[in-house]
Amino acid sequence: MRHALVTLRYSEQIAVAKQLTREEALEQFLRTYLAQAVYALPTVLAKHLDLSEAELRAGLGRLVSADLVTSVTFPEQKGAYYAWKET
Repeated sequence: MRHALVTLRYSEQIAVAKQLTREEALEQFLRTYLAQAVYALPTVLAKHLDLSEAELRAGLGRLVSADLVTSVTFPEQKGAYYAWKET
């Protein structure tokens, strides 16, 4: 029942979301998430979102290319973290 209420209450937002490509939807999510998060670790985040790590890394890479996100590495950690760039 809860899902039916979401559909009724947010029908405009759902209509807009349905027009997005998968890449656009991922970018919108990452922009919103990373602006609030301290960092994102692709391996963990991909698992939580039920996405392939490659797809998530591609989305993060597009945000790095757009100069919205920075890639950070730590010697004691495998792989890179991604953090939102404050403007």
